[in-house]
Amino acid sequence: MNRFILKCTECGRVFSELPVLSRCPKCGGVVTYEYDYANIISGFPGNDVGIWRYRLLFPISNDVSPVTLGEGITGLRKAENLGRLFNSRYLYIKDESKNPTGSFLDRGSSVLVTFVKHNNVKRIVLGGVGNLGASLSAYASKAGIELNAYFSGLTDLGKLYQMIVYGAKLIPSAIEEKEMIIPLIYNVYHVTPSDPILAEGLKTTAYEIAEDLGWSEPDVIVLSTASGMHLSMIWKGFNELRLLGLIKKGSVRLFGVQVEGCDEIASMYSRKYSDETRNTLKNPVIPDLCAKKPSYLKLAIDAVRKSGGRFLVVSEHEVIDAIKLLARSEGIYAEPAAACALAGLKRLYDEKVIDKNERVVYIVTGSGLKDVGFVERLIESPKIKRLVRSIKPSGIGSVKNVILNLLKNKDMYGYEIWHELLDKGYKLTLPAVYQHLTELEEMGYIISRKVEIGGKLRRYYMLTAQGKNLVK
Repeated sequence: MNRFILKCTECGRVFSELPVLSRCPKCGGVVTYEYDYANIISGFPGNDVGIWRYRLLFPISNDVSPVTLGEGITGLRKAENLGRLFNSRYLYIKDESKNPTGSFLDRGSSVLVTFVKHNNVKRIVLGGVGNLGASLSAYASKAGIELNAYFSGLTDLGKLYQMIVYGAKLIPSAIEEKEMIIPLIYNVYHVTPSDPILAEGLKTTAYEIAEDLGWSEPDVIVLSTASGMHLSMIWKGFNELRLLGLIKKGSVRLFGVQVEGCDEIASMYSRKYSDETRNTLKNPVIPDLCAKKPSYLKLAIDAVRKSGGRFLVVSEHEVIDAIKLLARSEGIYAEPAAACALAGLKRLYDEKVIDKNERVVYIVTGSGLKDVGFVERLIESPKIKRLVRSIKPSGIGSVKNVILNLLKNKDMYGYEIWHELLDKGYKLTLPAVYQHLTELEEMGYIISRKVEIGGKLRRYYMLTAQGKNLVK
């Protein structure tokens, strides 16, 4: 057996090291790396820094210099105040917001960018922004690789700002890109939702938890879930440690938490999901937790079932309460996607699913400082909320406010917006309306797309997540 191979998780087909595959070309299943575990009898973990201590279980040659920003080694922190509140003696927090760009995805980005740099890739292409876009932008910048990101209106400005500072090329797009089976083409690497190299970096979360617990498993791990990749790879990480004989065959139970309206994996797990319900998903209140077609759905469900855990679905109000609870009890400001897991953890304690003597790890996947659009919902005092709104430099005049409110109910094209403004008494020329639309798009409040109707192309405008928050 070679040191590592790519293998389909569904049909079992084995592939060579190159080309890298995103999906099995035979059955469409997710592909993951497997290693020659029997011959890794020493040198694991190694003497490198951070996640690169575990490089023997990465699909990268040992002589390749890593592209690293110091990711990993986030430790386990005893959550004493939360523990007293939940009547738990052994509750720990793994705070991934300590990573260089503020999220757990730095683990995967380091491995992925190291791989593409070693293979002389000149450009990385990504569909979407979010935490992954912010993370990959930083590592691509470090490696001297250009990063192009296609994004729509569903994005957080905090992460968009990170990408801009890191020098990513942002390309507005309303077109949903299809996942490529072979990501690496003509010195361009297309990062896909089921990217196997990115995934390999995420399993180091499990390695660190086990090592910090003296090479043993906790009883429970709770984390937020979107595509299911992180949860699946944590399960893979523990299984690999068992194969290496570093830990005994285990006891860890995995609990994945999703938010209402973006709960496809949880619904499929409880058999409440079907193709007919696909279009009933709500507008995402937490974009980073919303995956229209979760790439690791089957693997995540399999991991939860085999571990004896389950999936939970929480409300937006529970997430807001969890953000404040974590900040005011443990001094950690988590983004909504990370606090989602705490809302689920609270419910598990309330329902007595977790015993007070069990060792529990709650993973904070990202920093709250990355989500500027959600903050206003945390303000309890109406007086303070009015004050914050009065000092917030939105730069929005009366005409732009009217345009945003017009777009609140439906997407519209420029000529249509112009007529609506005329009906409301705003005597503007059509070029002036388009100037307002251009400025709103530059501010990040709207995004446009071209639509062919009756053989003619029209440019339609819609609100971004930031625009929706402003209108609210």
